[in-house]
Amino acid sequence: MNYKKLILGLDLGIASCGWAVTGQMEDGNWVLDDFGVRLFQTPENSKDGTTNAAARRLKRGARRLIKRRKNRIKDLKNLFEKINFINKASLDKYINEHSATNLVEDFNRHELYNPYFLRSIGITEKLTREELVWSLIHIANRRGYKNKFAFDIEGDGKKRETKLDEAISNALISSNLTISQEIVRNKKFRDAKNKKALLVRNKGGKEGENNFQFLFARDDYKKEVDLLLAKQAKFYPELTEEIRAKAADIIFRQRDFEDGPGPKKQELREIYKKENKQFSKNFTQLEGRCTFLRELSVGYKSSILFDLFHIISEVSKISKYIEENDQLAQDIISSFLYNEAGKKGKTLLKEILKKHHINDDIFDTNAYKNIDFKTNYLNLLKEVFGNDVLKNLSLNRLEDNIYHQLGFIIHTNITPERKEKAINQWLLENNIILAKEKLNILLKPNSSISTTVKTSFKWMSIAISNFLKGIPYGKFQAQFIKEDNFKLPESYAKQYQKYLTGEKTFEMFAPIIDPDLWRNPIVFRAINQARKVIKKLFEKYTFIDQINIELTREMGLSFSDRKKVKERQDDSLKENAKAKEFLMANGIIVNDTNVLKYKLWIQQNKKSLYSGKEITIADLGASNVLQIDHIIPYSKLADDSFNNKVLVFSKENQEKGNQFADQYVKSLGTENYNNYKKRVNYLLFQNQINQKKAEYLLCSNQNEEILNDFVSRNLNDTRYITRYVTNWLKAEFELQSRFGLAKPKIMTLNGAITSRFRRTWLRNSPWGLEKKS
Repeated sequence: MNYKKLILGLDLGIASCGWAVTGQMEDGNWVLDDFGVRLFQTPENSKDGTTNAAARRLKRGARRLIKRRKNRIKDLKNLFEKINFINKASLDKYINEHSATNLVEDFNRHELYNPYFLRSIGITEKLTREELVWSLIHIANRRGYKNKFAFDIEGDGKKRETKLDEAISNALISSNLTISQEIVRNKKFRDAKNKKALLVRNKGGKEGENNFQFLFARDDYKKEVDLLLAKQAKFYPELTEEIRAKAADIIFRQRDFEDGPGPKKQELREIYKKENKQFSKNFTQLEGRCTFLRELSVGYKSSILFDLFHIISEVSKISKYIEENDQLAQDIISSFLYNEAGKKGKTLLKEILKKHHINDDIFDTNAYKNIDFKTNYLNLLKEVFGNDVLKNLSLNRLEDNIYHQLGFIIHTNITPERKEKAINQWLLENNIILAKEKLNILLKPNSSISTTVKTSFKWMSIAISNFLKGIPYGKFQAQFIKEDNFKLPESYAKQYQKYLTGEKTFEMFAPIIDPDLWRNPIVFRAINQARKVIKKLFEKYTFIDQINIELTREMGLSFSDRKKVKERQDDSLKENAKAKEFLMANGIIVNDTNVLKYKLWIQQNKKSLYSGKEITIADLGASNVLQIDHIIPYSKLADDSFNNKVLVFSKENQEKGNQFADQYVKSLGTENYNNYKKRVNYLLFQNQINQKKAEYLLCSNQNEEILNDFVSRNLNDTRYITRYVTNWLKAEFELQSRFGLAKPKIMTLNGAITSRFRRTWLRNSPWGLEKKS
């Protein structure tokens, strides 16, 4: 069938891709030509939300850990065999003839062995060759932790913050003992049921209540190995200084995280990376591209620039007061940067807003309450260097100052020794003297500032410059999206060159090559499934003029957020079931309208919110006594949700007409209006209505902020996840256009709009209900 125009609608979720194609006939009428849905599994664990890759990663990590241990032990045995100190057969014979024991007193060394006991006596007396090698193998298996600061331990997929046992480390220093000597001597490590036996267990209860209770520093293990080998060298001349150093190197060798996988030696590593291209890039080269300026790499949280960007993003939630008020915007930025009183967060913001005589009503709004400042790097700098640390910082040099350099060091240096060395060098170059306790604050691992963000520093800088001119971030972002400053991503540009040279054959909707999408398996699978649908539809129709995309609210949400959404949906189903049960018990017709009336009736304490008059069960069952009213008329605010609805008497609804609820009740007199506000505030205080509904109920027809905010959020979906989808499609069609193919128009909509269309167009079918059944 020939059409003048074809439009494809996509409904993209985390486990499905629904689609429909409508065509315009020659006479101008539209028909539904085809529709369908593609279902697929979500690539995550349904219990805890971890990706399927996480389980594989943990197992792979465990395999590698075991392999590295085996290699250390193998190399240690080879070293001692090479110098004819021992052979593997005699060592195996020793292991076979001796059984492990926890006893450290009154046991037969010819039949039993305890590595802690052997290590402790080896510091002062001679061990057999087999006992010495086995003691070193025991240390090579468990060689302590390099990081002396707090760190995360991964076990069963969960992370727990812990730290080294400082009491033990201090005891070793004060008593000049080794770890094994302290373990044998200290009653803390003895079995409560047998005082002659050790019970050195690092794993206790199911939830790890007693897990990792004994953590020792690697430096203390190194000290023990040095003392042990030095003592035994007096009895065995083969243990030269060179051999002792080689043995210690084998036991404690560990590649820095920044080096990535492969051999430790640089020349061998280069060969390894050439042969294994997946390991050819450093982790900082894999951090992704800016959501808006795709040619630029993303920034990181350990920067003043990001904290200021975060501030303007949060403050823009109250955009009405920022827009065209450049003095207020400048005061916000300078106060967060330069205030020397240590004030921060919403306490500081409230002080600034009051200083500029902003109406106190703002502090009761949902928008203000949702502001959540996390200026972690600024807080860190002020904690370490003092509250006046940034007093000489220019806003024109946010990327060109010593504290931006420090942030780069914190971001790129993961290994504690590297980080400490780099920070000390930075301190030296900038003539800064820092107390040890302050330096330790900088060295302590802090995932809240070391990770990356979704935008580049250039994007942040442009957004801040616009904010200082009185342009809220939300408005600036919307303008950018509207202008459509799209550039073909680097990966697609390379692919295009391969097509031109004939290295690859051109293919429409080829497999996705965007590394940013690869690193988010849930989003990647959803978009990849959409790609397959679009590819097949283009093969069928040859060309489609427009693609409309709706992304489910779940897309881009974390597992915990999606779990909360699911819980709310389950609660709604239970409320509906309860409502139907009540209606049936009282002889009231069970339909969606009456279910909604019942829920509003319960929420409003069985009273009309406009007049406060009681609503009886008889009223609820009557057909013409009550009506469901939009608090703010639907003609002025396209919000058909539960938050914009109340149950009132029909007469009240007729009198209200097309007015706002607040405007209508004001017309009933001051006393009625005051009582109305008390009812609203009481319901809010009792958590029977949320902040948004309260704002609607008290919103005057003069208050354009709520209206503008809702319209901007619902006409265009500007979430990061939506940008991913549109950027991918634009890149695909840009590539195709270079080969002479036309580019369709791409449009993204929020689900609230399409939901309204569904209920309007399909109101006489099950798909037109408030909740799809």
